[in-house]
Amino acid sequence: MKKFMSLLSAVILCYLCVACDFQSKDNEIEPDTSSENASVTDITSVYEWEEVSGGIKLTKYLGDEKKIVVPASIENKAVISIGVAFSGNIVVEDIELPDSVNHGDLTGCKALKRIIAPGISSLYNLNMEGCDSLEYLDLSGIEEASGIYFSYLLPVQELKLPKLKEFSLWQFGSLSELRKLDISSATSVYVGYYKWPSNLEEVKINENINNYTISSDTGKVGMICIDKYSDSKEITQDNVSEVYCELFQHEKIVVNGVEYKK
Repeated sequence: MKKFMSLLSAVILCYLCVACDFQSKDNEIEPDTSSENASVTDITSVYEWEEVSGGIKLTKYLGDEKKIVVPASIENKAVISIGVAFSGNIVVEDIELPDSVNHGDLTGCKALKRIIAPGISSLYNLNMEGCDSLEYLDLSGIEEASGIYFSYLLPVQELKLPKLKEFSLWQFGSLSELRKLDISSATSVYVGYYKWPSNLEEVKINENINNYTISSDTGKVGMICIDKYSDSKEITQDNVSEVYCELFQHEKIVVNGVEYKK
């Protein structure tokens, strides 16, 4: 009898251990892969596209996000154009294009406030007509803009052209609300008799610029440059404040992080 009871107790104990083991496994928290899955966007649910010479051209945006980061590639092919995928969109407020994108049409994107487009190599390559809310424009890839007029009447407050080789104010005279300008690679900054926006506060220029010329139209500083021309004069510690304030037509202006006053 005692042997039977001992055996029964052992069987019951074994059963309880096995049951507890199954219960503990049922209660185990499995790894949460939802964040991993969420980070892998299903491109087909967001864009329609077509394959063109050189890569992928977007043809339609299907989402409703306010902030967009366009993928650099789809199906291992470079995205080279956004086409008219966003044209007429009234939801998107912020769009960032990859270096590979050199063409696009953002016509009528009335809510758009910020564009980062480092791959655009010409002002002709990105249509921004009707982007009536645009405040920030980064065109870091543009090196040449000779003879091209930026015709869009946009409320841009900050413009980045850090690779532009030569800057002429007449080309960007339509940006009447400009506050900050980055032209830190330009070897010359030409103003002539054109007027800067009254809101202009801060400019980044090429740190090697050390000469200026007087405009024949205004009798004041009309250009600063690296190359020394026959009629140019040297920018010195004694005249730098006057030169910058005359060129940028303000009583005070921040140039390369330093404030200058007349």
